[in-house]
Amino acid sequence: SARNGQTPKIQTRLSATTRHSALSGRVIQTFPKHVRIPLLSQPVMEACLRVPTWMCVSEGKNRSVARAAFADAIPHDVLNRRSKGSYLNFAGVVYKENRVQLRGFLMSGCLRSQGLLDVTALEEFFQRDFPPRDFSFLRIFYLCMFENWLRHQD
Repeated sequence: SARNGQTPKIQTRLSATTRHSALSGRVIQTFPKHVRIPLLSQPVMEACLRVPTWMCVSEGKNRSVARAAFADAIPHDVLNRRSKGSYLNFAGVVYKENRVQLRGFLMSGCLRSQGLLDVTALEEFFQRDFPPRDFSFLRIFYLCMFENWLRHQD
């Protein structure tokens, strides 16, 4: 509400202690004391909160209000997509490009020296090509996480 006939200022500041995944850890130290985020301003938030929740998934489409609002400005393929993808496709590329290094890391490590790896099965696994949507290679990342943890124990 307005005080003394003045229009209230739109508050868009976040204190330096506000935590968000994009602003966490060391990154937050690089921001000034106050960060202005216009999309968090009161008019924008009020407009968003006026939209009934059922409209957000109208016709079974997520973000249907935004899709309808920008239908004439967004390419048809983008407008009708069901997903933006996931990290799994990126993880697959990382695995393929680093397969040799991952193999070397595991074969020269603590898990192997303690007899905790089935070396034959692991060698066969590294030789495989994976069909689309086969994310079993993620097991290698887990083994590497365990191996890395073991190597950093005192």
